[in-house]
Amino acid sequence: MMRRVALFTLLAAVAQANSPVEQRAPVRNFSLPFFDGVGQRTALLRGEEVKALSPESFLLSGLHYAQFVPPAPRPDTVLLAPKAEVQLVDRQPIISGPEEVRLIRSDLEASGREWRYDHAKKILSLRQDVRVVYNAELKDLLR
Repeated sequence: MMRRVALFTLLAAVAQANSPVEQRAPVRNFSLPFFDGVGQRTALLRGEEVKALSPESFLLSGLHYAQFVPPAPRPDTVLLAPKAEVQLVDRQPIISGPEEVRLIRSDLEASGREWRYDHAKKILSLRQDVRVVYNAELKDLLR
């Protein structure tokens, strides 16, 4: 709980600064929840370490991003990546990275490199080494 409070304090201080972000020690065991207009959790962004780049962006190592469909307590979609850059646009994350990402859902798994995920639009773009596995029945595929 103290780490979460310290992180929010750090992010609030960075967001209110009018000058460039000072180089600070990274925050470890980062966790940042996102909520909809009625207070239900829509996503949880976690990482092993985070470094602020600007008031609206930061680098994250050990990305674990879980997307929820309220009111479900379990995530609908999970993104995993060794490194990512997070930009907050209208309080919604846009997450990207050059290294491999893995998307996990009950009906499919996807992986690739040079990727970008837009939380508001619910779109994952993969540019290289794309692999998609559907775990759903495809009826009448060859008709």
